[in-house]
Amino acid sequence: MEREQIFGAVAAERRRIADLIDALDEDALATPSLCAGWDVKTVAAHLVGVFADSFWTFLRAALRHGGFHRAIDELARRRARSPAAEIARTVRQCADHRLNPPVTGPTFRADGRLGARW
Repeated sequence: MEREQIFGAVAAERRRIADLIDALDEDALATPSLCAGWDVKTVAAHLVGVFADSFWTFLRAALRHGGFHRAIDELARRRARSPAAEIARTVRQCADHRLNPPVTGPTFRADGRLGARW
């Protein structure tokens, strides 16, 4: 799979997620997710964090809360206090962002080749 196809697919999926967030009512947003302790809205808020929170914000939170996992949790919970429409709008606005972190990014492969891991 070529790089443009990968990022095109990621952008399309982000837009679908934003549409889904917009379509959910408060009860659906409050539904517990498969992420322990997080509801659907907090998971959505977590998706926004990688775009909206700077590296320094994340690092300060990690130092203040005693680690990366706790920082991720705190930042997602804080952002989940925002209206769902704002979370969806941010996901949509950032849909074309080419975020590609090492190991977890869409173009990472353990063998060093371009393409998805699956």
